[in-house]
Amino acid sequence: MVSIIVGTNRADSKSSALAKIYRDGLLSRNVESQILELKDLPSDFIFSECFGNRTSEYQELLDQYIVSAEKFVFILPEYHGGFPGIAKSFLDSFSGELIKGKYAALVGLSAGRAGNLRGLDAYAGVLGYLQVEVLANRPKLSQIEDLLNGSDLKDEEYIARLNRQMDQLVSI
Repeated sequence: MVSIIVGTNRADSKSSALAKIYRDGLLSRNVESQILELKDLPSDFIFSECFGNRTSEYQELLDQYIVSAEKFVFILPEYHGGFPGIAKSFLDSFSGELIKGKYAALVGLSAGRAGNLRGLDAYAGVLGYLQVEVLANRPKLSQIEDLLNGSDLKDEEYIARLNRQMDQLVSI
């Protein structure tokens, strides 16, 4: 099972649309996946679910999307030259033992030109600290506002980049 994590809590985000495209790509490769939208986390999870406090509902969410997953895809938009704080807070809400030794693919997107290059590097560092094996192939999709309309990604090179990464993720 692959869990695709939408790394923003913004409603109707380009990250969410890209996660659905990624899920469809995995499905075409006969790989089961599921999408976790961080916008759907409890609004107070940073205080209510961290540091040993755990509701049964949040534990079920972790069991479904973290414990049961063998691999992860993190879709990370650029926020202020990095990744969204909610993406780090989510990782902070559970023990690193739950994700240790698993594999992750990172996809960056931005309205600007760098496709969240710095954010991907920083997030890869956090995952590396947690002993997650992060794929070196990290597609960076820039000017996403112009190229992604709903479920239609209009750039053949970006589609090829995502397909190469999906093939790598499936093969491990």
